[in-house]
Amino acid sequence: MYQNLLIVYLKKMRTYKRKINRKPLDSETQEQAKQRRVDGESIRAITADMDIEESTLRKRLKVGSPVESCCRFSSTFTTETELELVNYLHETDRKFYGLRFREVQALAYEYAEQNNIAHPFNKAITLVGGIGYMDSFHATHL
Repeated sequence: MYQNLLIVYLKKMRTYKRKINRKPLDSETQEQAKQRRVDGESIRAITADMDIEESTLRKRLKVGSPVESCCRFSSTFTTETELELVNYLHETDRKFYGLRFREVQALAYEYAEQNNIAHPFNKAITLVGGIGYMDSFHATHL
């Protein structure tokens, strides 16, 4: 029941599609590139062969440490916590007590507050989880 409401809402908003495919440079790949650079190979040749962005490789070789993730934002809840929320939503849906979009946002906010989880949700005005959170939650789990 709530899935139909979310799908209709998501079709109207948030149509941005990422134009590049960022991926983190793991430590093993970085070490291989570093060794090839020491052996005298050019950075352009290394990046073309290993399918890495040239600017990324230059920065990682200069800094010396790999980046663990490709994004600057971290998720609010752990994977297990989100799966608990998904199971709860499916259970309420099976009992014909589906939750509306706003109720799911409020549920996420209340869960974060009661369990003292750091979250980016607005505490002053709305007291619900954000639309961006709901978009990513829906895309991931529903």
